[in-house]
Amino acid sequence: MYISRTMFGWWDNQNLFYYLEAAVFLSKWLETMAETYQAMRPTAELKIIGIVVRVIEELAASLDAPESLGHLYTLGDLDHGNVPLILRSLSSQIVRGWAVVFDNSRAPWAIVGFIGRSLDLYAQMVEERRLPTENASLV
Repeated sequence: MYISRTMFGWWDNQNLFYYLEAAVFLSKWLETMAETYQAMRPTAELKIIGIVVRVIEELAASLDAPESLGHLYTLGDLDHGNVPLILRSLSSQIVRGWAVVFDNSRAPWAIVGFIGRSLDLYAQMVEERRLPTENASLV
């Protein structure tokens, strides 16, 4: 939470929208990866997914309530787990993580909290889309 408590004072409003766009773009990219998953992914894509896993692990370690992110996957899960399911989970977790960063900021602008709440709602929508797929894979 160091970033959310210190960096917003240095950012301007443009930066807020860059991070909003990055959160949504990365979430959409992970969803697309889940929908089009093939066992043999290009190495660059696997590296990016690995980075996302590590970012979420670090975020969870800094949260007061890491369970708010849901089940945390490890790099080993990518080798042995249901990768499309993991990618869908990462998609919502990365957005929820950014929502927490925006919500916990001490930014002087009211729009920051609004963006955080909006990202939280978006994360809920991503999770709701994920649940039918998750339940179908369990049957």
